[in-house]
Amino acid sequence: MSDEAKKGEGWVVYPIGTKPKWGLSFLLGAQQFLTQFGSTVIIPIIV
Repeated sequence: MSDEAKKGEGWVVYPIGTKPKWGLSFLLGAQQFLTQFGSTVIIPIIV
């Protein structure tokens, strides 16, 4: 384990009540949308 991992540095941590920046929010939202789309639409079509 590296020294950074032991110290807890390098991790993105958002305490309760804080919001990420708009760019990161958009990317995380797009990731969530694609994940939900894949699980609700694509898999039933394949099966």
